[in-house]
Amino acid sequence: MCQSKFEQMAKDAKAIYKVDKLVLVNCDIFEEYLETFRMYV
Repeated sequence: MCQSKFEQMAKDAKAIYKVDKLVLVNCDIFEEYLETFRMYV
């Protein structure tokens, strides 16, 4: 996954925190968001 795709998905998941110029991603929230795309075959 490229950086721009990761950033967009983290924003869509509402998992981003901004502290001054630092951007943090809450991995727990992001992982929950990713699970919504899981395909069971």
